[in-house]
Amino acid sequence: MAVRNPDTLALARRWRRWLDLLALLLVVTLTGVIWRAPWTIQYSFVAAGCAYAILRIYISDGLYRRLLSGKWIVSAGLVSYPLYMYHQAVNGLMHGFVAGQVPTLVSWRDLGIATAVVFVSVGLATISTVYFESFFRRLGRKLKYAPADPSKKVSVIGASPGAATG
Repeated sequence: MAVRNPDTLALARRWRRWLDLLALLLVVTLTGVIWRAPWTIQYSFVAAGCAYAILRIYISDGLYRRLLSGKWIVSAGLVSYPLYMYHQAVNGLMHGFVAGQVPTLVSWRDLGIATAVVFVSVGLATISTVYFESFFRRLGRKLKYAPADPSKKVSVIGASPGAATG
C-alpha cells in the first residue's frame, strides 16, 4: 500500500539512505557475518528485504529501477505464476513417459529430459499468459470498483440473524 500513497512515498524518498542502510543490515544479518538471527526471524527479514526491494523501485530512478522495469523482467514476471503451475506436472509427465521413472537427475538422459521440461513449461506458461490470462486482465481493467457502503449490513449465509454486520 505504501507505493500507492504519495505521502508515504515522499517519506521513503527522504529516508532512502537510512532505509538502504537498514536493508544492508538485514542482508548482513541473513548471511550470519555479524549476528545470526534465529531461523524463525529470518523469514521475516527476507520478507522485509523483498518488500523494501519493491519499494526501492518507486523511490529512485537509478539503475536498479531501470533493470527491474525492463521488458525482459516484466515478461518473466508475467509468466512466473503459470510456470509455477505447469512445471511440476510437465516434469512428472515427461519423466514418466520418456524414462518410465519419477523425476531424477542421475544421467545425461535425465538432464536432457529436464532441459526439455524447462522449454515445454516456459512455452505453456507463455501461451497461457498470452491467450488466457491477458483476456482476464483486460476484462479486469474495464471493471469499475466502488467502495462498499459501510452503512449497509451484509448477511452471511448460515449465520444467526443479527450476527453479521457490515
